[in-house]
Order: sequence, then C-alpha cells, then structure tokens
Amino acid sequence: MLKALQTATAPELISLLLRFELAEPLLLALKEKELVGSQLEVSPPGPSQAPTSQAPTSQTPSFSAGSISPLNPSQPPAQSGQPPEGPIDRVDDAAAALASYCKHHQLPSEEALEQWCFRHALSPAALLAEAQHLQHRQVQVGNGVPGSEESLFLRFKDRLDRVLYGLIRVDNEALARDLFFAIEAGELRFGEAARLHSSGPEARTEGIVGPVDLATPHPEISSRLRVASPGELILPFKLEQWHIILRLDYRFEASLDPDTRQFLRDLSLRSQAREAIESELIALAAWVQEPAQALVR
Repeated sequence: MLKALQTATAPELISLLLRFELAEPLLLALKEKELVGSQLEVSPPGPSQAPTSQAPTSQTPSFSAGSISPLNPSQPPAQSGQPPEGPIDRVDDAAAALASYCKHHQLPSEEALEQWCFRHALSPAALLAEAQHLQHRQVQVGNGVPGSEESLFLRFKDRLDRVLYGLIRVDNEALARDLFFAIEAGELRFGEAARLHSSGPEARTEGIVGPVDLATPHPEISSRLRVASPGELILPFKLEQWHIILRLDYRFEASLDPDTRQFLRDLSLRSQAREAIESELIALAAWVQEPAQALVR
C-alpha cells in the first residue's frame, strides 16, 4: 500500500480522494487557511502590535533541550550567540501560539507533542505554521461577523434548539386513537403505552426521544413539535405506514449567548469556505477525468 501511494500520480491520488469523499474536507481546510490569511492581510496590526502573520525566521520549534517550549510560553529562547531577528515579542507570540495549539489538541507533554508531530508528518516549521493558523483563526472567529449573527441565529435556530419528546407509533389507526384517549384521560401512562404498543426502538425507552435538535426528526414530527407547548399531547396523525402519537416534554430554547455566538462565527467561516470550493471540486473532477475521456475519443 505504501509503495502504491509513493508511486501514484497526482490524478490517481486526487481520484482516490474524490472516490472516498476526502477531497472536500481537504479543500475546505485549504480554503479556510486562505480565508484566514486574507483576513489578516486586510487587517493590519496597530502601531503597538507586532505582526504575527509570518513565522519568525530565527526561531522554529524543536524538541531539544533549551528550545522554545510550547508547554512553557514564558521560557526564553536558547542563546545562540546572535540576537534573534525581528522584535522579541514575535518569539513570544510563537511560543504562545504553540502553547495554545498544545492545549487545543490536549498535548500535555513534550513527548505527546513529538508523537503528534510524527503521526501528522509535521516538521518543526510546519508545526509552528499550524499553531499560528489556529491562533489567527481563533482571533478571526472571535471577532465575529458584524451584522450577521442575529440573522444566522434565526436561520439555524432549528439546529440550536433542543426538544425532548415522547413518541408512539403503531400500524393501526383505531389503536392509535384508543391509546391517545386513554393517555389523555389518565387511564394509561404514556411510557407504559409506548413500552407495550410502540413498534420502534422508542419502546425500549418508554417512548422518550432526545434531546435532539428540530432538524433531526421527520419534518412532519418537527412541524408539530415546533408549535406545541411543553406537556402537550398531540393528536394522532398518519406518517408513511405508521400512526403517530406525540407528546412534547421539554423545549430547550437556544439563546444568543457567547457559546452560541462562537458556534455561529465558526459556522460562518466554514460556510464561506464551503461556498468557495464548489467550483474547485467540479474542476478537480473534470481534470481527473480528462485522460479517460481522451482515451474514449
């Protein structure tokens, strides 16, 4: 397998990426880096802030004693007999970026960092570039998307809200109606009815489903849960071959709090990257197929 990968041509490798649906994640990551980099170019640092978009030329992370430790940002760089090129705060920025990278990827020791770099084929310079990209990305996402967070929140509210609900499905309309009126009258508990009569996996949980977002259930179920009040028992309705009884137990309403804002900002950056690579994916697929089409002709 290793030999096959080493001798494969570029079209063959790209064809494999497309076949196993790995090309899109790869292009997304590359486009995201491009977007983060372009944002840095149009947002120059203030007069008192040293630039951080480029790695310092005199210091790259290494794993030998005396080097900049990503686990100890305050540790000074090794003395090499020559002053480091550029302002000293650029070295500090590099160490801080590495420390943040280790924290983000849960790398608690130098040994863990070395193993991570080996598994991901990261040279010291590439590690520093990845760490600085992550730092710049966090800054950009933290700055937000002015004027769009509220509209994004409304657009994705179905994915942010959570509901806990009860579900009973049976294949007999008369049985569904009888169960509904028995539950409504208090003659039968909802959970017992689900355990005894429901035909799906919810029978094992006494009908309880969730918490899930409103984009997860069938649209017919979501539309009823969206307008129901907590505790409301919903009249039976037909869905495909089933007759469904629903009860909304709890609704967990999302709010535009700091965590939600962070999620929406991250989503916005990913959406920009996804929109930008659609034509590139088509172009890649066409390029890979050109030799085969030439043979056919």
